[in-house]
Amino acid sequence: MKTMKKLAIFVLGVVLMGLTSCSNEPSIKNITGMYNYKLAGSARVYYQATGETKQVVMNTETGTMTIVRTEEADEVKITMSANNGDLYAMTGVVTHDTIFFEPVSRDIYVDAVEDLFRCQMNGEGQLLNDGSISARIYITGRAHEEENVNLTATDIKLYATKIK
Repeated sequence: MKTMKKLAIFVLGVVLMGLTSCSNEPSIKNITGMYNYKLAGSARVYYQATGETKQVVMNTETGTMTIVRTEEADEVKITMSANNGDLYAMTGVVTHDTIFFEPVSRDIYVDAVEDLFRCQMNGEGQLLNDGSISARIYITGRAHEEENVNLTATDIKLYATKIK
């Protein structure tokens, strides 16, 4: 009887291991690599002195993105190289099919208001089955020259396709 019980537990363990290893969830290994990306959307610029608010279209950013593993089990380093020459890096945390972009500071020039903003950027996205990434990015910032001019963007989309 003890032998049968041990055999049943062993078989159950093997079956459970097989089920968990056949998961369709993307892994950090699957997300690492090079991508072409596009970042686009709109923002709200608020002028504190006058109370005026402008809805503006942000400059579309395109370029290449590299994702590599870090020492942490669920963490990746993301390097964005925009075609306009900007280069910045951020950290991502991958959980199942979701990637969370941790906050990063960067300067963003907005053509629509002809101003440079010091911004914080973060967001979250989905790792899609075809290997691409679709994310929503959040940006908040303050103009360099005019301290009372604020930028808030909650409608920025990032779409990245893996370079084969």
